[in-house]
Amino acid sequence: MKPLVIVAQRRSGTNMLQSMLKASGGFAVAHEIFLPPGRSVPRFNYWMVLDSLGEASICRWPYSRSHSQDQLRLYYEEVLRRAEGKPLVFDIKYDWMFQTLPAPGTPLVMDFFDGQQAAFLHVRRRNLLEQYVSDVRAVKTGEWVRPSASKGRSRDAGENAPIMVRIDTSGIERILKGRSRLVEEMAGLLRGVATCGTIDYEDMLQDGHASPALVSLIRELTGIEIPADVVPLLEKIALPLEEIVENYDDLRACLAGTEFDACVRA
Repeated sequence: MKPLVIVAQRRSGTNMLQSMLKASGGFAVAHEIFLPPGRSVPRFNYWMVLDSLGEASICRWPYSRSHSQDQLRLYYEEVLRRAEGKPLVFDIKYDWMFQTLPAPGTPLVMDFFDGQQAAFLHVRRRNLLEQYVSDVRAVKTGEWVRPSASKGRSRDAGENAPIMVRIDTSGIERILKGRSRLVEEMAGLLRGVATCGTIDYEDMLQDGHASPALVSLIRELTGIEIPADVVPLLEKIALPLEEIVENYDDLRACLAGTEFDACVRA
């Protein structure tokens, strides 16, 4: 069973997507590669798997950019065994992908999984401003995911009001342009792999469950039919910008007339 590799920037809905694939019963989810130990499901965590194989000396956290094809292969073969016959889902963020770029050529991680005949799914987010604010807020609060059982209840310091963040407007347009450029660069790299699809964060759900577009894409990439009524095990942490950005009016004025004007007015 060929693996499915999700490629995305942070805060693009990859955890929500993985939770739906896991809930469908058709996949084993390996979560995000290269997360620090303890930040993922232990039996699939990259560092813990290497430890369990007695290969702790070859690569340790913090990430040292010292991976090789052999190290990735050791990890992959072991998690494949632990998946017990189900196709594996991996999550690779841009950060890790570009940090493993050899010169010249394809990023090492992408090259490895392409060699395993993986299907790649590029997850993007149209509203780059909301994505950036979500990232800033997650770093501040430490809340990266929220189980769906918490819907309707705030988990922010036990209070009803969401935690606010302040955005540095002086560099926001440059930041958003950089994020947009990374999306285009990754799209270009992915055109070199055999099997690849793309979906936007905004199009993954319809009425709270997997959208027809997502169901169709997963079928096309993997041959597996996920139920149309499958719902995420995680809740989207998506609050209106005006409710979580302290200087929302300044942000709106700063981006007025730019290519990101629609993002702040969405």
